[in-house]
Parts: sequence; structure tokens; C-alpha cells
Amino acid sequence: MPSKRKKDIIIRDLSIEAIGFEGVAVGRHEEIVCFVKGAVPGDVIDAKVKRKKKKYYECRVEHIHEFSADRVEPPCIHFGVCGGCTWQQLDYDKQLYWKRRNIEDLFRRIAKIEVGEYLPYLYSEHMYGYRNKMEFSFSANRWLTDEEIAKDDEITDKNFALGLHLPGRFDKILNIENCHLQQDTANIILNEVRTQGSKVGMSAYHVTKHHGFLRHLTIRYSLAQDAFMVILTTAEISNDSEMKFVDDICQRLIEIIPNMKSFVHALNISHNAVMIESYKVLHGDEYLVESVCGVEFRISPFSFFQTNSYMLNPFIGKIVESAAIRADDIVWDLYCGTGSISLPASKSAKLVYGLELSESSIADAKANAEFNGIENCVFSVLDLHGKNATESISQLPSPDVIIVDPPRAGIQQNIIDILLSSDCRRIVYVSCNPATQARDCALLTEKYSVTSILPVDMFPQTYHIESIAILDLIK
Repeated sequence: MPSKRKKDIIIRDLSIEAIGFEGVAVGRHEEIVCFVKGAVPGDVIDAKVKRKKKKYYECRVEHIHEFSADRVEPPCIHFGVCGGCTWQQLDYDKQLYWKRRNIEDLFRRIAKIEVGEYLPYLYSEHMYGYRNKMEFSFSANRWLTDEEIAKDDEITDKNFALGLHLPGRFDKILNIENCHLQQDTANIILNEVRTQGSKVGMSAYHVTKHHGFLRHLTIRYSLAQDAFMVILTTAEISNDSEMKFVDDICQRLIEIIPNMKSFVHALNISHNAVMIESYKVLHGDEYLVESVCGVEFRISPFSFFQTNSYMLNPFIGKIVESAAIRADDIVWDLYCGTGSISLPASKSAKLVYGLELSESSIADAKANAEFNGIENCVFSVLDLHGKNATESISQLPSPDVIIVDPPRAGIQQNIIDILLSSDCRRIVYVSCNPATQARDCALLTEKYSVTSILPVDMFPQTYHIESIAILDLIK
């Protein structure tokens, strides 16, 4: 006898009160917290319970009875299916409000830190079209939309897609026709590569069966040069038609995109989606150039760089300004990446020491220092969370200022101990995750006071936020 299907639990007329840090709306039902994806504060909804826990429910919107005054119409036809930007339905001023409120809640209520001052927002004037890098995936498993499934027409192109992953689905790709986070020209490139690849019968990569030629398309943009770099990642070329396609799509993009400065063909012959075996520049230069606070950065095909070009100068400028560096200061820049903070900071300091785990990032940092004629930056590869980190860092001259910009997981205890023992005048803690930033700052209040916090919106239409915390040594 077949098992009985569990009856759906629907919470009627649930009022949405707030948005939590991870961007999920919050309501309450009989003292149970309900987390609801896709809702907006001020909505009154019917919520379908997807997962039931002791103290909270995870829900989705089943029906909206009353629309919040803070709701706006999302411009993207893929909104609600694509997981790229989940706040398009929320007015931008309210996006800023909830991001700031979540930072304040994390520091005040969770970490129990008294912050001297929450500074006025540094927000993006470009709500769309701001990303300078987008990575799209090819797939032999295209996600079929509800509209396609509802039609009686035969679906002939379900084995070829170029777009973005659906949330929680590594094996399915949604065809993206127009991504509003990138420039219009980038969308032309995206659609042309998809059209030509499908037209000539190129095979898209199958992520579970591990076969197929086309794997990824990366589009990078330099605001300073108004130029594009296109990176086509494929499996190893196995026949003449595949070789011809790579050459033909390069020539086609040269014809229709006058400001395509570079076309790169990269090889990935492993099951690892991000492993690059080698790459070859088929057109133009091997790098783009971006200008940040008077420093020019060479951006190679796979180097890390902040993705919002329009906010780079104000963001980095605020970090350096907040450090209040003096002419005879020694500065440590921990988790320095490609030197995007170290190099502008070097203009004010005696010496800057940049430490970073990634060898390729340090190579880029050194190259950028040489490119700009900067001689007072010393870059070294070091695993800051490794067992030798404390000994290695102890060999450096004592710092006057320390800048830290860790990954989302935050700082580990060994670095907290190093910061506390440094007795440096000021710590500038830059974070893309205010939750771990607040946790770490609480540990540092043993010797430091949190003087100010500046929220920086680098990622409109998403819940992500950057935060610059200033910590001063308690005298």
C-alpha cells in the first residue's frame, strides 16, 4: 500500500515584518519565526512551510494578499528563477535600510559591541550594469521554464544551455538572455556565443557524465578602458570542428564588438569546474587595465578583482582614508589579494607589507607594483591560518596600522592573537560578511574600541554588503 503524502502546511495571512541578514524575509506565527524567501516587509501572505524546525519554519510565498508599499516590479524576466540577484523586488532605498539595520543588529544585539558611530552609507549610483565580471556555464541539462513545459510544442534545444545555475542545482543551467547586472554589450556577447555554439552543433558539458566540449564563458570589463575581455573555457579540442568553432567565434566577436580588447581560449580537462589547465590569447592583450585611486591594475584572465567598477575608487579610497596613515608608518595588509588596498595605501606610508595565501594573487600584486613603479610594498605568500603564520609575521617590523580584508569566514584565532599583541595604533577591518566581522571585533575589544562602521553597498539587488570597521587602540 503506497505511503500517504504529507499534507501541505499553509500559514494564512502571515505579516512580513523584517528581513534577516541572509536576505530572507521574516514573519511570526504563534511565537514561531517564519523565514520566507521572496517576501518583502509589509507583505501579507499565505506561506507554504517547506521545512519545519522546533523554533522556526522555512517557507516560501504561496499567495500575496497585500503587497508591500516597498515592493517594486523586477526588471529581469529571469527573476524568481535565477538566483543571481534576489532583491530586485525591493525598493533600493529599502535595500540600503535593511542592510544597514542588519549590520547594526549584528554589532549591537549579537556581538554586544558599543560602536562609536555608524557613518552615512556609501551607496552605488549604478543599481544595474555595475558588474565587471560575469561567469556563465554551458550545460547539456537546460532548465525548462514553467511556460515551456505548459506548452504543447516540442522542445528541441533542451540539451544546450548557456547561463547561470539555479539555486541549489549544480546540474541545471537556466538560459540567460539579458543579465541586468552586466553591461548591454556583455549581453550581446553572451547571446552571440550561445547562438553560434548551438547553430553549429557544439556539445555543452554534462556535469554528471563529464563529457561535452563547451564549459564556461567569462566576460570581464574595464571601466577605465571601456574594454571587454572574453574567456571561452572548453574541454580539450578533439576534432577540426571544435577548433574551427573557437577560431570562428573569436573572429565573429571581433567583428561585432569593437571594444573587445582580448579573447582568451582556456582549457579545463578535469572534473573540477574551476581548474584551468592552460590558456592562450587568440586576440589582443593578456590583461585589462583598471585604475583605482591613481594606481593602474593589470587584470589577467583569472585574477581576482572587485566586481563593481563604479564603486572601486570610493570604496578603496575610504579604506585608505580611514586608515589615517602617516608618512613614517609601517602598514600590514593581511589577506591582501592582488594589492588593491596595499598599493594605494603605499602612497601615504613608509612601507606596506602584503600577505596572502594565493600565489597567483601575490604574483599579480608584485606585477602591479612594478607596473606602477611602486617600491615600498613587500608582498609575500603566506597561509595566515597556517601553523607557521605567527612565526613568519613576527619577523616583520612592528606595524602602526593593520588592514585586514579576510574571506567570508572571517579571522581565525591565531590572527586575532597577532592583532591583539601588535599594539598597533589602528586596525581597519574590511568585510563582506558583517556577521563574522562583528564576532571578530568582539574578540578585539579586549584592547581596541570600535570607533566607527561604514556600510558600503557594492552589490545592489542582493543582500550582500561590505563593511569598513575602524578599531582604535584603547589608551
